[in-house]
Amino acid sequence: MNQKQSSIPSPYKSLRKLFEENIHVNHISEELVSFEAGSKMDDILNYMEQTGFDVVGIKDNGRVIGYLERGSSAMIRFQPSDLVSESTPLIHLLYLFEHIDRIFILERNEVTRLVTLADLQKPPVRMLLFGIISLMEMHLLYVVKQVYRDLSWKEKVSTERLRSAEHLYEMRKERNEEITLLDCLQLSDKKTLIVKKKELLLNLGFTSRAAAERFFNKLELLRNNLAHSQELTGGSSFREIIQTVKECERVLAACEQMHSE
Repeated sequence: MNQKQSSIPSPYKSLRKLFEENIHVNHISEELVSFEAGSKMDDILNYMEQTGFDVVGIKDNGRVIGYLERGSSAMIRFQPSDLVSESTPLIHLLYLFEHIDRIFILERNEVTRLVTLADLQKPPVRMLLFGIISLMEMHLLYVVKQVYRDLSWKEKVSTERLRSAEHLYEMRKERNEEITLLDCLQLSDKKTLIVKKKELLLNLGFTSRAAAERFFNKLELLRNNLAHSQELTGGSSFREIIQTVKECERVLAACEQMHSE
C-alpha cells in the first residue's frame, strides 16, 4: 500500500472513532436511586417492589458506597469491576455486558448512575449496531465483487432470490441510480456467495462453512430486529448479540485488509 492510501482512514475506523468520541455511557444510563444506610429495610424493599427496580444504591453520609439487590437485605460494596467513568465510550461499554448484567457510573468520583441490560435496547445502541451492520454489508459487497468478476454468481443463488434482485435492480434503474445487479443483493444473498467460495471463507477468517453460516444467520437476525424496531434479543440473547458484534469487528478488519491488498 502506498503512503497516500495508508493515510486515508478506513470507514470502519472512522465510524468507531465517531462512537468512541461522541457517544458515551451516559447517553443510555439512568439515575441511581439511593437510600441512606440507616433507612428502614422494609421501606427500601417496598419501594423496589412498587417501582420494579432490581437495584438501589446505599449511601453513607450522602456518598453511595454500595447497592442492594431486590430480594436481599445485605448491601453489596462496589468492586472496581462494577464501575466505569462517565466518559466511557458506548462501544466499550457494550463489550463489558458479555459477562455482567449491570454497571455503575462514576461522575466526578461519585457513583450516580447505572446501566442495565435493558438499557441496551435504547436508540444510541441501535444506532451503533446499525452502523456496524451497514458497513459490514458494504464491505461484503466489495469482496463479493472482487471474487465474482463475471456473471457466474447467478448460478449460486436461488431463482427466487435472483428474481428479487432483478426486480430491485429495475426499480432503482428507473430512479437513475448507477448500480449493478450485484448491488441489489440482500445480506442473505451475500452470505450464499461467500460460503460457496473457499477463498472468501479463508480470507475472512472463518474456520468452516458452517461457522460462516452461523455468523451470518445471527447477523441477519440482528439486522432484521433493528430494521423492524423489534426487541434486539428476539430469537437470541444479549450475550449472543455482543459475540456477533465482536465477530463483526473481526470480519470488518479482514475485509479492510482485502481492500488494502
